[in-house]
Amino acid sequence: MDVLSAMFRSAEHAGVLSDLSALGLRSHVLLYADDVVVFAKATAVKLAAVWGVLGCFGAASGLKANPAKSTAVPIQCSDELLAEVVPALPCPLGALPCSYLGLPLSLRKPRKADLQAVLDKLAAKLPFWKARLMTREGRVVYVQALMTASVVYHLLALDVDPWFIKAVDKLRRGFLWAGKEDAKGGSCARTDGSKPWLGLDVQVCREARALFNASVQIEVGDGASILFWEDAWIRGLNAAAIAPDLIKLVKMAVRKRRSVRDGLLGNSWAADVARELTVDAVVQYLHLWAAVDRVPRNGQGGVEADSFRWKWRGDGQFSSRTAYRMLWQGTTGLSGA
Repeated sequence: MDVLSAMFRSAEHAGVLSDLSALGLRSHVLLYADDVVVFAKATAVKLAAVWGVLGCFGAASGLKANPAKSTAVPIQCSDELLAEVVPALPCPLGALPCSYLGLPLSLRKPRKADLQAVLDKLAAKLPFWKARLMTREGRVVYVQALMTASVVYHLLALDVDPWFIKAVDKLRRGFLWAGKEDAKGGSCARTDGSKPWLGLDVQVCREARALFNASVQIEVGDGASILFWEDAWIRGLNAAAIAPDLIKLVKMAVRKRRSVRDGLLGNSWAADVARELTVDAVVQYLHLWAAVDRVPRNGQGGVEADSFRWKWRGDGQFSSRTAYRMLWQGTTGLSGA
């Protein structure tokens, strides 16, 4: 392709093509793989010279330009000038804005409608329909290789508004953490079992766990995001509230790992009790069994996701402000402190 660039430079030096350096263009031709963009003055003579150079290059290399797959896009040309040059064009006439290599090209900043089309194409690359069948690692690969790489490619050429970046982050976040187009509230933090800091054995104090259980309303869907032994999913109660002696017989590692979905599969939660039962533990075991059996479930077919709703906001979304407010609820502040 360096040969093609050299041929256009030779045509410019011979006076066949005009010098475009005054317009900020260093070359008449831009190349990417087998896609070529040629810039030339909009006159019948100059356009004929362009097709002449392309014809010579095709005859020598075998890489011939296909007029049927080519488009001539006028840039700030009057109707009179177009009427003069169109008969000299062997290819269809296009118009700005146009698309080249997936990028919307225009003389002005892209409109919201143009960026929305780009956003829709990016969203189409994420297979939300099968996200729930993929591991978290698989979703990370999809987000990085498809979504993030495509966004970086577009940002190299486009001047976008902040809303576009937020919309892209919303798509990436939703696919990664919730397997859908939008992740809300606990879907990003609490409902995900593979948050990076979870592998650091972060200790959660009893007060923080109690605040969470008191502040979050849980509706059971497929059960994959709810901890069987820790979360308050049994009509607002957790297993510790129903069976305090029984839960002491369950290993801590099992409590942090066992999900409701896994625990209810064949009632395998019963096998988590690793030590001999006391009389009180047996009674609590029966109470827990009955309570678990009465819990309504939205995802009988495993389709609906678990729902976490923050009680202290009308929209159900978590906020640090309301969390701290509830943490200090009932205390008395000192004026001036």
